[in-house]
Amino acid sequence: MSIEKVEERIINKGKKEAESFLSEEKAKIDKEKKLFAASKKEEFEAKFKEALLKIENEAKRKVDQKKIEADREILSKKRAMIDELFELVMKKLSSLDSKTYKKFMEGLILRDAPKGSSVILVNKKDVSLFNENFISSLNKKLGKDRKVSLSSVTVDIKGGCILKGNEVEIDDSMETLLSDERELEEISIASDLFGEHK
Repeated sequence: MSIEKVEERIINKGKKEAESFLSEEKAKIDKEKKLFAASKKEEFEAKFKEALLKIENEAKRKVDQKKIEADREILSKKRAMIDELFELVMKKLSSLDSKTYKKFMEGLILRDAPKGSSVILVNKKDVSLFNENFISSLNKKLGKDRKVSLSSVTVDIKGGCILKGNEVEIDDSMETLLSDERELEEISIASDLFGEHK
């Protein structure tokens, strides 16, 4: 075999080996590029999901905060309306004609006067209602076990009375009666006014 042919075979073999090496290296590089691109894509997607979750959580927090603020505002308005309603009731009670008011007071005293002797405390305006005849009539209706008299001391209440016995004091002032009524009936009133059950 001539030197040229040997040289040609060596060159051809070298070319084939070089091409094979280049092809393998190119395949390795392509594979690494794909792996790198996939890992970067996963990294990007993870960061994107994390950022999206943060945005969603922040938006939800702001919506929840606004809802709480709106609920507070609504509750405040409802309370103001209920306050107004009870103020109207107080005005209505305070403006009862003397006959109806006297009957109302009599009902309170007959219901709540404690056993034994007790004094009735009223505001300055109502002192004139409790003349001798009214006190006498009350005592007859109360019977033997209970007796009332009008205190010379007046109290700062809008109406109603305070019954002071030996061992007990009963607050039948209009403020307390309305406050007690409000406590018992506020849920029912809210339901009637606003059509809700809370």
